[in-house]
Amino acid sequence: MRAAIRARAQDLGVEKSKVSQQYIEEAAKRAAQSQGDSRPGGLDLSQISSGNEPGSKTDKWDDSLPTMLYDPADELTEEEQAQADVVGELPIFEQAMTEIKASKWPDLPTVIREVAVMFVVVAFTATVSARILYKPWNDSSTRRYSRTVGRFRSPRRFHQQHERRRFG
Repeated sequence: MRAAIRARAQDLGVEKSKVSQQYIEEAAKRAAQSQGDSRPGGLDLSQISSGNEPGSKTDKWDDSLPTMLYDPADELTEEEQAQADVVGELPIFEQAMTEIKASKWPDLPTVIREVAVMFVVVAFTATVSARILYKPWNDSSTRRYSRTVGRFRSPRRFHQQHERRRFG
């Protein structure tokens, strides 16, 4: 069967893909190299440090203090702090002006739409709240609805039926 397929492929001029074979060989080489490394994932974690080894006399970390009391500004010089926070070095008024200038303000149609939506929501909420809290409207409309649907009888009809049962 394979011989027939190979003969047919030769007749059509189809050859094996050299790209996939090269890719497989390169992947095998990379896998062999990574197995030879003692480093996990090819990373050398021994090179990562904070510059001060724990326990040395130049270590700025105090293991007896909680981390929330650590202030990284203590490790920076005044020039480094000024360079890191340019706006923080300005007077309060200039800080406020810088922040206001950097703010993005909405355009007029957006403001009008937001105000209109807010007005509609407040008006609807006030109307519903006033009608719920206004007892005569609430009681009379609830009674009228209940009688229309047929869930409750009117007081006169209730007393008539009740009197018939008692005396009847």
